[in-house]
Amino acid sequence: FLFFLGEGWVNGGIASSFLISGAMNDNNRALQTGSQIIHGMVSSTIVNQIVKRSTGRESPYRKTKTRGDWKPFPSFNEYNSNTSKYDPMPTVHLMTATMTFTVIDTNYPDYRNWIRPIGFTWLTLLGFQMVNNGVHWASDYPLGIAMGYVFGKVAPQYSKIEEDSPQSK
Repeated sequence: FLFFLGEGWVNGGIASSFLISGAMNDNNRALQTGSQIIHGMVSSTIVNQIVKRSTGRESPYRKTKTRGDWKPFPSFNEYNSNTSKYDPMPTVHLMTATMTFTVIDTNYPDYRNWIRPIGFTWLTLLGFQMVNNGVHWASDYPLGIAMGYVFGKVAPQYSKIEEDSPQSK
């Protein structure tokens, strides 16, 4: 169950909840938060796939060496036919979850005392579960979390309207 906390459909469901709630209640902040989460998911996943395909790190349960082998730049056919052999670095699960909580935290600083403990607990449980399942190495996490944080901070900037701009008048 905990492994699925990092799946895209969970983060997409969170984004959809913000979008639906924002539309039903005429709440622009909720609409923007949902839109920013979707934007962050799409852009971070594209970059994540480039890094995964560049590093070519073996998953723990498919390892051929003690700490896994690195086979940078596998061909597209090789990667697609043996995805789990090249897939763990960096973790898209933790990246997307980190991005989602960072976007929410950025848009709702007044609820930070709830958002951060829930987010940190969520990420911790997800991280332990992925190591326990053998799908990720713990060393895959720092880059995935850092990427999620960066995309979570960048996504809200795209919809920000400066007070001095003509759009705000």
